[in-house]
Amino acid sequence: MVSDWRGMRIRLVSIVIAALLIADGCREMTIQSVWENRTVAIDSEGMDWEDALIHLERVNTAVGFKNRADTFSMCVVPWNRNTQVLVAGNGCIVWFVRPENDKENIGVHFPLGDMEIAKKLADNLSKTEAVNLIRQLASQEKSIELINNHRKVICRLTSDEAREKGIQIALGEYNGRMMIEARMPFVFEVGGRKYDIRATQSTVEMQIETVLTDRREKETPEDAMSPPIGLAGSPYIRTDSRYTDPEEQTSTTFLNQLEISMIIQLAGNPQPDNGSNSE
Repeated sequence: MVSDWRGMRIRLVSIVIAALLIADGCREMTIQSVWENRTVAIDSEGMDWEDALIHLERVNTAVGFKNRADTFSMCVVPWNRNTQVLVAGNGCIVWFVRPENDKENIGVHFPLGDMEIAKKLADNLSKTEAVNLIRQLASQEKSIELINNHRKVICRLTSDEAREKGIQIALGEYNGRMMIEARMPFVFEVGGRKYDIRATQSTVEMQIETVLTDRREKETPEDAMSPPIGLAGSPYIRTDSRYTDPEEQTSTTFLNQLEISMIIQLAGNPQPDNGSNSE
């Protein structure tokens, strides 16, 4: 598998499966973030992640996390083409979980998806053809949705509006695979309400899931703010292939879903007395 990445150097950055928590079918991993000495460019290229990506074999996905004192950066690269098709069609949601108060949970839905591109991506394509479709999708993804713990859309922001709040997110491709990268402030404000994406001062607890149904196909002006339909029920991400969601997805579909539950241990500044961040 690693050879498929060609020049990509994946460093196993202190991945600590310290808590393989099995509760109701859920497994949760603890992963160490890396201090962001140099500003990560959220530019759809992914070159700043070469030294920080970890391949999670169980979910066949590479992830990377970096942080500074006030920002959190991440990269997600689904390895499986079928998973990429699901993401291309309906997007995925990154949930930032506050275990002590789930009313403070907030999700970021991106990309919003394009079913026509997803259908084309599902065909038996060459690497070049797949990359062209990923780039086409990336060129038109200009919005994100923020979602509350009831899966109701709080707001939809353009990339410029999100950037004003310190949120940068991009879809791209890296060595032929779809890539999502993002940077968020730990604390930001939406609609007059402040959100803190940290579970504690030293951790971010997150869950990543694909959206299984395109909500927008069913929207009317009256219910346009209805929640996106993804995995429902448990506040945790299910990882048992026998589990099916309320829409009775098959286990085959399940295995292509992106479903990860993680605790990210934030890195401290290795040079706390420096007083500045190098660019």
